[in-house]
Amino acid sequence: MVARDFGGKVVREQNLSEWRQGGYRDWQRRRELCEVARQLQAAAGDLAGVTDNAAFNRALSLVLKADLAQTARQVMEEITDPAKRAECLGSLAGKFAQLRREESNAAKVEMLVDERDRELAEAERWKKSDGRLAPVQALLMQREYLNLFSQPDVVALLGEAGPEKIFSPAIRPGD
Repeated sequence: MVARDFGGKVVREQNLSEWRQGGYRDWQRRRELCEVARQLQAAAGDLAGVTDNAAFNRALSLVLKADLAQTARQVMEEITDPAKRAECLGSLAGKFAQLRREESNAAKVEMLVDERDRELAEAERWKKSDGRLAPVQALLMQREYLNLFSQPDVVALLGEAGPEKIFSPAIRPGD
């Protein structure tokens, strides 16, 4: 039992004294903390399928914005002292700005994910095509680059290394 339950440490009077003076409470707190962590992990697992999507985040953002608007209205109706009102409204405006920044960041991430998905799908289509269209695609891309590098501001940047020196003579502007 000593080896199994106490890691091989011999039980002495000093051990029991330390246990009674707080060791037991510390042990009990750690057990409670572990139980709370297990419960939170289980709850998070249940919620992950429901809350881990952009639609949920947009809906929650809408609820938070509506709550901020309602709170701002209450502040304007109930607080008459101009300094206190300005302080409260400033705090609410900061919260609103933070929420908007987070929405903007989420939208950027969503766009990047969509772009990556499109690129992966295109790469997958390219793999399946065995590269049979490679010459045609190369010519089309060359034409696009030539049109881009033929614009006056880009030509000015290129200087002597104009588009004629960069691209094949097979394609000319306007072809």
